[in-house]
Amino acid sequence: MISFHTFGCKCNLYDSEQIASSLAFCFDIREGELVAGIHVINTCTVTSSADAQARNLIRKLNRLNSGSLIYIIGCSSRKFSREYGELVKEEESKGNNSFEIIDNLSVSLADIILKKACRTSDTPEKTVKPVFR
Repeated sequence: MISFHTFGCKCNLYDSEQIASSLAFCFDIREGELVAGIHVINTCTVTSSADAQARNLIRKLNRLNSGSLIYIIGCSSRKFSREYGELVKEEESKGNNSFEIIDNLSVSLADIILKKACRTSDTPEKTVKPVFR
């Protein structure tokens, strides 16, 4: 299962929906689940509140999951790449999750996830479609 956590504007929502729809054939896509094999956190820098919520969620997901892949994308993670990098290092030292900060404007997160985690030969087709508010 992949859980999407989207902060901010309609552009971020659109980006999350596009990534989710690219992965729906291979994964059960959910929104806001706290326990999942893969998490995508789409950050926003428009308000300090959205940025703080994303950082708090990263910490919470690290506590609640073990062995998950956690991808951090979005404008806040690009603008504050050093700070997010430090947060990731700190959280990786506390848990068994794997973190990656991805610049989804220059690479396709869906392609990265498919290469790392999708085993289409033994994964049944999923009927759950992405549901975003």
